[in-house]
Amino acid sequence: MEVSLPVSQQRLSLSWLLSDERLGLRLIVTGQPWFWSIQSIELPDPGEYIDEGAIILLTGLGFADEPELFSGYAEILANKGAVGIGFGTGLRFDHVPPELIRAAQSKGLTLFEVPLPTPFISLTKKVQDERVRLARLQQESLLAAQEELNVAGGLGVRKLIQQASSQLQASLCIVDSDGRLISSHGIMAPQALKVAKCCLATKKTTSSAGNYEDSNYLIHRLDAHGDRFHLLVILAARQFNSYDRSIVKHCAGLADILVQRPASLRKARSELHTLALATLLGENSSSEILARVFESAADTTGRVRAAVVCGASEHFLNRALTHFDAELAAANRYLFSLEVGSASTLLLFRGTRTPAEIREFFGPNAKSLRIAVGAPMHWSTLNLKIVEDLTVAARTLELGTLIGPQYVGTNWIAQAPVRKALDARSRQTIDRLIEHDTVHDTELVATLEAYLRAAGSLSATASATRVHRHTIRSRIELIAEICEVDLRDPFTRAELLLIILSRSA
Repeated sequence: MEVSLPVSQQRLSLSWLLSDERLGLRLIVTGQPWFWSIQSIELPDPGEYIDEGAIILLTGLGFADEPELFSGYAEILANKGAVGIGFGTGLRFDHVPPELIRAAQSKGLTLFEVPLPTPFISLTKKVQDERVRLARLQQESLLAAQEELNVAGGLGVRKLIQQASSQLQASLCIVDSDGRLISSHGIMAPQALKVAKCCLATKKTTSSAGNYEDSNYLIHRLDAHGDRFHLLVILAARQFNSYDRSIVKHCAGLADILVQRPASLRKARSELHTLALATLLGENSSSEILARVFESAADTTGRVRAAVVCGASEHFLNRALTHFDAELAAANRYLFSLEVGSASTLLLFRGTRTPAEIREFFGPNAKSLRIAVGAPMHWSTLNLKIVEDLTVAARTLELGTLIGPQYVGTNWIAQAPVRKALDARSRQTIDRLIEHDTVHDTELVATLEAYLRAAGSLSATASATRVHRHTIRSRIELIAEICEVDLRDPFTRAELLLIILSRSA
């Protein structure tokens, strides 16, 4: 099923139609394996009524005395774009005429017999019911995609653009009216940015569609705020359809909310800008601003607990963070987070929080997370070494596991001799995958990590990554080819998992 296409444009499989034993259809001539519609027409010359890609049903009423005319009839169907013929026997013809068989063969048309007990309306109804089913699936797919965008949007404009890029299999960027890049994602993101700047330069800033080099683009102008506005540009090496446009429209609506500058946030933004400027200039006053910022994260003594949370995938992490942020919002508290790697985020909690309480913040999403919690400390003593130890500890855990500070810090993977050996092996294996992911916008490293954690189980990997098992199999075969390793060997899998873990050390 091609769920990204409008239902009317989705082709149907001839084998699907013929496989229904209740219809009793018998294939006589094999032609195209696909069709788009099915029509019942008895006219000897039905040319003007034929839909492109149609199967024509007839009983041959107009050919009973002149079966030799089937040759010209088949030519008319082929010229008008029909792909097959369903011939009803038992009325004018007891068997499918040999003249029609030869005509179908010469014109490359599919030909099958429809027995007398099977009314033509049963075939047309079957196709109509399938269209209804496909429409329902497409609507469900669209709603699921929009919900994933909602989750990503709750984590900011960058996550939103990444998710939309993945769903559309396209490159996206958002720029403001001065040409400043707000966010971008995708292998053709630089080209998308060029399209945006070209539109700004030529003052063609309305929503539009067009071509750029060998690609197609959509431009969506977000709502203006004063004299300031934003452009969302989507670029892909294919045509966009109505399903894509629905995704883009929803993404644009969320992006519009995220890039606004409401008055209620002006004071917070001003303090953030002051902190950035003070840090840039090395002013001591920045410590006072930092104290005010971290006051809402710390307990009454100024202590915080740092925790690194790793998700089974970006999707599961985003969902967990959205749930966590909602819990914080209900308590009128703010989220302190920093991305520290693929599907990994640093979070700050009050120092009085216990590891068990921290786990409860994520609710049912905790089963898809690996969580390493540090000891309570004054916010000013938090440093990169602590974060690195937490990150490595979290990434080595099983899904659904949380460890406290007593288990964090034995970071032997990051020790120089071990790291040197793993780095050398990484250049021969994992680094090749990283390069492939960067060039081809694939997810081979993430797939391999999930596969290794699943002890080489394709079904468990598919479940963890929410990718079809056959796709996982193809990716694993490609990974083995690129890295030149045998992933069936458990020692090889253990070695590669250590290498991947060492990348975050």
